[in-house]
Amino acid sequence: MWPNSVARRALKASGFEVLCDRMKGPSGFIFAKDNPVGTSKVLSDFVKTNDKLKLEGGYLQDKILEKKDVEALAKLPSKEIYKSSGCNDVECS
Repeated sequence: MWPNSVARRALKASGFEVLCDRMKGPSGFIFAKDNPVGTSKVLSDFVKTNDKLKLEGGYLQDKILEKKDVEALAKLPSKEIYKSSGCNDVECS
């Protein structure tokens, strides 16, 4: 846990200054490099079982996501299921 002032400085220094506006009261951030769908699934499931935690939104590919966007990501099939379906970008575009 860090005070919001320290978290804001870290976000600014890391190029995520746009997230500073989302910090109201106690805030937490999860950073995932390779699997936004899997991360969204884990967070959405955890929020359902923990009434003290609220999911407010996210950030993906230089865009702020609203709560509904993160929930939509969580409903997508995982990368493994997608690949095992035989569907790739050429076939499914």
